[in-house]
Amino acid sequence: MPTQEIPLTPTPRQAAQGVILTVRLPSGPAHITVRPCRHGELVTARLGDGTLHLRITVAGAPAAPRKSGGLGCRAR
Repeated sequence: MPTQEIPLTPTPRQAAQGVILTVRLPSGPAHITVRPCRHGELVTARLGDGTLHLRITVAGAPAAPRKSGGLGCRAR
C-alpha cells in the first residue's frame, strides 16, 4: 500500500512548540500530537497501530525558492 501524506497547516507558534490537533480521517476525527517542526517537513505521527505522514505547511511561511533551469542566468 503506498504511503499517503496528509497536508497540515499549523501556525508558526504551533510549528515551533508542537501541538495537539484534530484531523479528519476517513474513519472519523482523530487527535494527533505533532512535535515541533519546520515548513515543508514530513512528520510521522502514530495513530493506533498505524502511522500518519503529515506534510507541514507553516501558515504565512514564504514559498521555497525555485531552482533555476539548466541554463541559469548569464551575465552580459
